[in-house]
This record gives sequence, C-alpha cells and structure tokens, in this order.
Amino acid sequence: GEWASKGTGKYLEGGKAAGGQLTDQRFCGRILEGELRYNMVNTVCLGVIHKVPAPGGMSAVGGTGSEYFFYDNGVISDTKLGNCDFTAYVQKEASADGNHHRCPTDEGPAKVEAGTHEKKTIFIDLEALRKKFVEEDCPIMMKTLELPDEPIPLWWTADMINASLGKCWEAVPVAEQKWVVGEFNCSCVGVSKCLPAYCKPDTPNVSWKDIPAEEAGHATKYGDIVGAEAAKLLGVVAGGAGAKDEGGAPAEAPPDAGAGAKDEGGAPAEAPPDAGAGAKDEGGAPAEAPPDAGAGAKDE
Repeated sequence: GEWASKGTGKYLEGGKAAGGQLTDQRFCGRILEGELRYNMVNTVCLGVIHKVPAPGGMSAVGGTGSEYFFYDNGVISDTKLGNCDFTAYVQKEASADGNHHRCPTDEGPAKVEAGTHEKKTIFIDLEALRKKFVEEDCPIMMKTLELPDEPIPLWWTADMINASLGKCWEAVPVAEQKWVVGEFNCSCVGVSKCLPAYCKPDTPNVSWKDIPAEEAGHATKYGDIVGAEAAKLLGVVAGGAGAKDEGGAPAEAPPDAGAGAKDEGGAPAEAPPDAGAGAKDEGGAPAEAPPDAGAGAKDE
C-alpha cells in the first residue's frame, strides 16, 4: 500500500536500542462512538473532551474532521462533570470496512426517513469514570507502568475508549461499561487558551497581551492549579489552590494569582517569558492544527 500519513512511520527502525517500538493493543471498535480525553493536573481533573471521529472516519485526531465536545469540571465555569449523551445517525448496513458509520448530524433525520440510517444515543457518566480513575487507578498507575519511584506527571492526559462488549452504537448501561486507556500523554501538554500568543512565521511578535481577556482568565486559572499542584509535589505547601473538593474539581483558586494577574488598568501585570512561544495544543501538536483549540489534538 501507499503510506499517506504525515509521519514517516518506521516505528521499529533502529530496534530497541534506538527506541523503536509498537504498542500491542487490541482494536476497540467503539472508537466510532468517540474517546474521552481526561485533562489532568496531578490527580486534579480539569475537564473532559469527548472526541468523535468524523462521519465515515475511524480517527478522533484533530484535523481529520472529528468533532470535539468539551465538559468543564468546575474550573472555568460552575458546572462540574456529570452525565453526558451523544446522538448519532448510523448506517443500518455496514460499510465496506465492516463498520456502521454515522452520517453528518444535519443529514441524519432525512436519512432516517429514507430508511438507510437509524438514530442511536449513547450515555456516559463522566464523573463516575473520573472518580474510579482517580481513586482506584491513579494510586497504582505508576507502579503498573513499572515506574514505581516516579510521581504522577504534573500535567497529563488520559484518552479512554469504551471497550464494552457488544456492537458499536448499541447502548451499554453505565454500570456495565468498561473503559480502557488507549493513550497517555505527558510529554508536551500545553495551554491551548494561549494559542493567540503562539509565534508563527505570520505572527512573529505576538505575546500574552494578544490573548483575549476571557481566554487569558481561563489560562490563568489553569496555571494557578498547575502551580499549586507543582508546589505540593515539591513539598512546598500542603494544600493550596489545587486542593480538590469532593467532586474532584479544584477548589477556588486565589483571586488574580499567577501569571495572568492584572494591573489596576486591567492589563496583564507582566507577560510571562516566552508565553506561548512554542505553544502546543493539549495533545502536543503545533497550535495551528485544530479549530479544536483546547481539544488537545495530536498527531498519530
């Protein structure tokens, strides 16, 4: 076949000594229903992104037409994680690849009326999944990864896929759902709210001051939590802004703390050095990649 991806492949080139590797991981057919990206700071969950592959597609990676749905965990809004649902209009007959793909949502009702598609709705308890992940999995995660002496990363993400048995798009009761982590990312997670400060050839002089006020405020809240959790990991403080309430959401951050503090005129007190200079989205891809800013898109 023809290698058409942006990457070069060659995952095994140079062998183990050169870091060549592939992950032996079974295919989860329910990827068509989307994957859940839990955005984490230590064990604090900032929010979740439900990333759904584009109609006819199999990948939830940004830039492929996939759709992203954002759920805050009480960080930049008053809404914490809870239940969510997703409705799709799915082919009655499998495609050539053997899968039952969804069609564009706006075309769904007409296709249902024509008899080629049917309406399907899946349900997810985001908070129950977060609670189980943080309370049961995180305490043993580093040991399980054979890194027992390493702390949980400061800023990282976990992408979860529904691995429940049964056919894709056939609803599974929440209590019976089984979710698996398809990927961890902790090498280059960034603050996508700062993308307007990302220096590119066509915007070489942008800075913190170019970030809209609302997004700068959100970035500051994220930054405050990262700083507080970093201090806790270093033993500098016992609690602080990263302290969590019972729902796992960060407690209220101190007002105007951190890099986004404003002077009396409302302007940033001082732009953080190199703010956004090499900003990546949450998945590590360069910032120009998604209209899904904040989605954490990544390449494959």
